[in-house]
Amino acid sequence: MYKQTKGLAGNSYYLQIEMKDGSTRNLAYHIQSKAFYPAGYATPELAQLVEEQRKRIYAK
Repeated sequence: MYKQTKGLAGNSYYLQIEMKDGSTRNLAYHIQSKAFYPAGYATPELAQLVEEQRKRIYAK
């Protein structure tokens, strides 16, 4: 995840996920619906992880 400017921060965040084979995948994540685009819904554990990371980047 990367930090967005205050005016852009909100319900959607962009993530880059690195797979075990070294490939990467760019996804949009929507906080309110707990869904990735394009992919599907996050498990509760993954949604919690994304929310924790989002809070970390804005705490600085």
